[in-house]
Amino acid sequence: APLAQSRPWLFSPPAVLKWCHDGGSEPGNGRRMMKFRHLWCLACLALGRSLTPSGAALADSLAAQSGEDALDLSSVLNEGAVDAGQSLSEDLQDPEDPVPELQLEVTSLAAPATSPTVTALPRNKAEMPDDDIQNLERSVLNLVNQGASPGMVTFVAEVRKLVHGKMKKELHLQHSATEKSLNASYVAIAGCSSRDWREMLNVALSRDVNGSSLETYKLPELAEDHRKCRDVEAERAERVADLQSLADVFMANTVYTCKLYAGNESDRLLPVGDSNRCIMDVEKYPLSSKTRHIDYLKDQLAFWDAEYQKIVDSRVQCTSNTKAYEAHKVTVDQAKTALAEVRTACNEAQAKMDETSCGYKASITKKCELVARCQESTWKTYNETLTTARTEEIFLKAQMSTLERIECYLGAFELSDMREGILQCKDKDFQQHEEVIKMSFHARARPEPSECQMDKENVAGYCAYEGKYYANTSNLSQSCNASCCSERCHP
Repeated sequence: APLAQSRPWLFSPPAVLKWCHDGGSEPGNGRRMMKFRHLWCLACLALGRSLTPSGAALADSLAAQSGEDALDLSSVLNEGAVDAGQSLSEDLQDPEDPVPELQLEVTSLAAPATSPTVTALPRNKAEMPDDDIQNLERSVLNLVNQGASPGMVTFVAEVRKLVHGKMKKELHLQHSATEKSLNASYVAIAGCSSRDWREMLNVALSRDVNGSSLETYKLPELAEDHRKCRDVEAERAERVADLQSLADVFMANTVYTCKLYAGNESDRLLPVGDSNRCIMDVEKYPLSSKTRHIDYLKDQLAFWDAEYQKIVDSRVQCTSNTKAYEAHKVTVDQAKTALAEVRTACNEAQAKMDETSCGYKASITKKCELVARCQESTWKTYNETLTTARTEEIFLKAQMSTLERIECYLGAFELSDMREGILQCKDKDFQQHEEVIKMSFHARARPEPSECQMDKENVAGYCAYEGKYYANTSNLSQSCNASCCSERCHP
């Protein structure tokens, strides 16, 4: 009211627009009046459009000269925060122009480019600094307290449009960007387990491991080759056993017939029988028989011929069986050689499979270490991001709370008891407002670390491995001699 009495032309929009257009000079006002003129002119740009055609034209002319959009009130709300040397309230509060002092809980609207690190922030009204946002609120209250007018309605509408269309939108965008960064850092923790570690494993193990899975190590293929080889070995071992069994039969026959031959030939002291066989038996050859000697000699001839033939036959049979055994023995020896060759190949296949499994174990162990380090590092990064976000949350909530309070003050203009409405806005806790709560960043529990267990059934040296990879090999697999094996398998 005192300001209106001392400078009534300031509340005549066409006059104030012309004053702005002419440079706003007023003798004796100096720097304080220049800042007031700048804020007041920009506010009147919105008012001028709704008052008179001449006011609208003058507003457009002033906007064109200043390079500002006549309806863009962002400068109205931001101008109060540009000068750290003098506050806007100091400029507005002239001894002749008192502005009602309202103890308002406000903070800065302008979000910092990066969230600063703070050790302590004011938490009550007494600790809150009388900063530029308080000055802005006082300016809004000052405009509201001037009373209803067509231009004021337009001003309130434009400020609300600015708050909703720009300021709140920017706060939500800033919150969304920080939320995305926070979520990305959290998702990265779980991503450690599914990350492709091949390059780092190659460096760590000093060889091209091409991953850490059974497929990349081709362990199933090596196991199949080993089983097939053992199957061949089993077949050849069975053939050797059959041939050896037949060779034993040949040997037994040879031994028997040759022993018979030796008994008939080399082991006898006399050619046949005993000396009694040579005596002429008088009972068989009586003295009275005229052919007594002829009969005796015929019998002797037949006897000796039979003895001769028996020796010859036993010798022929011994020789024949010996040759058959020797021929069969050659076949047995060849089968044994073939068996030894395939057994050597199978042992080599097993050794390759077992040593590959040891490489797989080394890769798993190293990958577990890398995953653990990754999870620890990403969890630390997430907490650092959360700390930054929590600091930013304080500023975002303070700014959103201030915007809600400003909207509340503007709403008081539409109430019948404007003063009561302002006091209610002053006492209201906007920290619990829905829009303010949306500026929160919530901490999330640390994901359960993926348990890095040793794949025992696929790692040589474990009993489970032998049960899987040595099974179905006809019990022909050898004891594991690979680098990761010990004398006995691990349970």
